[in-house]
Amino acid sequence: MILAAFILLLLLVNLPRTSAASTCAIGRQFCGNVCYAPGVQKCINQVICSYHQELCNGRCYTPGVQQCYGKIICAYDQKPCGNVCYKVGIQKCLNDVICAYNQILCGGKCYTSDAKECSTKKTML
Repeated sequence: MILAAFILLLLLVNLPRTSAASTCAIGRQFCGNVCYAPGVQKCINQVICSYHQELCNGRCYTPGVQQCYGKIICAYDQKPCGNVCYKVGIQKCLNDVICAYNQILCGGKCYTSDAKECSTKKTML
């Protein structure tokens, strides 16, 4: 009897382990292989977000506070410039370069419109 219990214990210890739970606690559901709480979270395309959030390119964001622009999430008062966000009305995006609102782009750098550093040979935007 003791030998049978010992063998059973060895078998249980040596079972392959998986990262996923086989069952979720009461009131929880699976999202992929992870348990989540449907009352406060939601599962969107195998991603767990807070209940009030949406999905943007595999990441959770909060509509009304943030906006989704394809691959980038910006604060509601911002817009994307390349892969970063800038503040509308304070900054502007010129060829994926963020400049102050009163600046121009010349040779890939931001200058004030009266800057002498920007040569006439370079294209101004």
